[in-house]
Amino acid sequence: MGYLKLPKLLSDGCVLQREQKINIWGWAAPESVITVGIQGIEANTRASSSGSWKIQVGPLEAGGPFSLSVASSEDDTTRLIHQCYVGDVFLCSGQSNMELPMDMVKIRFPEEFDHCDDLLRNYKIVPEVQFEQSLDDHVEASWCGCNNTTIGDFSALAYFYGKELRETLNVPVGIVDASLGGSPIEAWLDHETVRHILPAMRQLQGYESDALAQKRHEESLADIREWRNQLGREKMDAAVVHDRDNLSWNQVSIPATLSQLGYPGFNGLVYLKKNIFLPFTFDSSRKASLHLGTLLDVDTTYVNGSAIGSSDNQYIQRDYDIDSGILHPGMNTIVVSLACENSNGRVTTGKRLSLDTVDRSYDLAGSWNFAVAHSMQTPCPAEDFIQWKPTVLYNGMLHPCLPMTAKAVLWYQGESNTAFPDDYEALMTSLIMSWRSQMENPQLPFYMIQLPGFKIDNPEDGGWAGVRNAQLHTALNLDNVETIVALDCGEWNDLHPKDKLTLGKRLAQAVLAQCFGIGRWNPVLPKEWTISERTGLKAPRAWHIEISFGEGAGSVQTLDGLAPGEFVFAWRDGSRQVVPASIHENTVVLDVNAGRKPDYVDYAYSSCPERGLLSDEYGTPVTPFIIDVAHSILCA
Repeated sequence: MGYLKLPKLLSDGCVLQREQKINIWGWAAPESVITVGIQGIEANTRASSSGSWKIQVGPLEAGGPFSLSVASSEDDTTRLIHQCYVGDVFLCSGQSNMELPMDMVKIRFPEEFDHCDDLLRNYKIVPEVQFEQSLDDHVEASWCGCNNTTIGDFSALAYFYGKELRETLNVPVGIVDASLGGSPIEAWLDHETVRHILPAMRQLQGYESDALAQKRHEESLADIREWRNQLGREKMDAAVVHDRDNLSWNQVSIPATLSQLGYPGFNGLVYLKKNIFLPFTFDSSRKASLHLGTLLDVDTTYVNGSAIGSSDNQYIQRDYDIDSGILHPGMNTIVVSLACENSNGRVTTGKRLSLDTVDRSYDLAGSWNFAVAHSMQTPCPAEDFIQWKPTVLYNGMLHPCLPMTAKAVLWYQGESNTAFPDDYEALMTSLIMSWRSQMENPQLPFYMIQLPGFKIDNPEDGGWAGVRNAQLHTALNLDNVETIVALDCGEWNDLHPKDKLTLGKRLAQAVLAQCFGIGRWNPVLPKEWTISERTGLKAPRAWHIEISFGEGAGSVQTLDGLAPGEFVFAWRDGSRQVVPASIHENTVVLDVNAGRKPDYVDYAYSSCPERGLLSDEYGTPVTPFIIDVAHSILCA
């Protein structure tokens, strides 16, 4: 006897792409005849000698639910009938800013958690690492509609994007979420592509099998556990929260870095303590919440001796719920046990620090008590993140998606490739060409989210700006590839900016215009530019530059209403000079006194450009760019 099986992507509740022929695939007894039926359409194919099969059906009309039936000639009693919807399907991939779930932005968008829409459907792929082979089906994944119990797992960007499409198109929208925080682009490339990339192949040395990779990963985790055990944290926490410690306490001002507190490069265990007086009318039966922003690196936080939360992720906001009965009228004590593992401990500046009760918010910034409990000679050993190695996410997460038919790919990645920005355009081009080929759609639209502004822990070494530039030029050099500017959606002190609403709507605007012919999308780039020298007694070398954005840009403006900022003259010897600018309709004018003619004119070419950012008349930001003055081209 054989078996009949469909992939998890075609399980109950799946969304199929409308108005074009789509793939249905699966496995059955070798050489058996497979019959597929949906919307009154019936098609047949024969399974291969290995039992795999694939057939095209359609085009299908939007709506649902419909019955997708699959039968095998091997056994007349075997028939699979799955409920499915037909609408528009989007493959969403990348790293943490694509993966960032709605649960992580709940404080900013609480009203969204009342939104229920069974036709906005999510297929979340649980991360799976594979070194040896490409999987044909996902190990763990399933479809669900959007409701108050499932929305927290939706990618925030994909949710806001999908919600906008649902409201405009009124058809089912399927989000296939193949993303993982921290993943470099190489992890999403197939082995055939990677074998031509020497640095990537070097990363795979010593990871020739899944078993060997897992062994190395577990060894790294054991080293981390041993380092953390040496802190003696559990015993010291108990002493501190019960006032039985003999530590030397000092008053400090928080937020701050440990370097600012006099401990540069510190690794070890420290404590922060603050007393908060609540009025005698305070109702201790009511819940409250504590907000500490982001902390480096690993915290356990206590209120009145009760542990209320802990995290080992420096990028996660410490927004902790305080159960009823923990707080009480009078004096209350907050203790933060903070393990600094990588020589850069801190309470991050610019974040919300507060204790929030039902009727009042208490600002926690300012004076805290601080003590050092244990100093370590070395940083904590690093985890061997095998899930970030080349090919492994392609094998375990992406490859099972390739037979599906999708409307477009949405890609938000690049943060983990900023160390080598010059390589990114070639890598991104390879990924697009490879995925298009394997999905049998040479014109499959790709939408790349450009990196947002980010400053903290981010050296101004050209990496962040270089990846943005590579993303731009990938789009300029390939058909049906677009970049979505995210400069105004970033947070200077957070790798994971929370405003995925603005970005999701902007992404939807581009897709609706380009894929459905609805609305407008006209990315603004310099169309032409001139440079001339002006002479005079006061300015013997004055340069006049006009950069025109063309009639389609309408009236160029700035997002903050100030004069245009972020323009720089640059020379091949590395010299740079910030220059003022002004706007005249759709043209930016630079009149600058400089000793020599610039080789380049940069706009917003830095990690976190913020002042006077250009936009079109609709508020869509202009992408960063570099003009090569000598060759009169946009630089790649």
